[in-house]
Amino acid sequence: QPMSDVLRGIAKLKRKGKSSSDLFKIAWFHIMDSGGQPQFTDVLPLMFPKVSLHLVVIRLDEKLDDKPLVRYLIAGENKYKLPENLALSNLQMIQRTCELAEAARISSQKKGHPWVMVIATHLDCDCSKESLEEKNRRLRELLRRYKYVLITKSKDEVIFAMNAMAPKGQERNEYTRLLQDHVLNAPKVHEDSSSCTMDGIPLGA
Repeated sequence: QPMSDVLRGIAKLKRKGKSSSDLFKIAWFHIMDSGGQPQFTDVLPLMFPKVSLHLVVIRLDEKLDDKPLVRYLIAGENKYKLPENLALSNLQMIQRTCELAEAARISSQKKGHPWVMVIATHLDCDCSKESLEEKNRRLRELLRRYKYVLITKSKDEVIFAMNAMAPKGQERNEYTRLLQDHVLNAPKVHEDSSSCTMDGIPLGA
């Protein structure tokens, strides 16, 4: 959310007679957009606070081993002649982000650490190259060691799958509620525990 919107929101609350202490009871989110390639991920720990949420976004119509096809479009035109395929595969980007979060967790001394969620868009597209079920199966196995930093949809589903082009209305609102519920109910991590749970579901199980 743009900082100007945040400041306008604070001013609006104050006009309603809310005290400064009331503002701290609100869940504030500062959103930063970053690339998933090494030149971006390597500096993320310097830019993000200790307690943060990393959303790794992939496409369901691409395989985990595919290198994402990226174009920067302005008014529907590819203005920048950049390499179309990125250096890392979808799976490598997910693993790299989890590694950064896990390293931050280990060094945090129980003072908070980053979380990771995997979002997959284009649920409405042809996903025959590698099904959602196959992606979830692979990620469950490969990301098991990152269970303390990974927020999963359920015991069997690592990926939060959605149709990014869903029109405003019930479907989009359901996606929003799903993500909000999982983010705001992320478990407290206990270092001496063999696992942590979210709504009774073992993470990475």
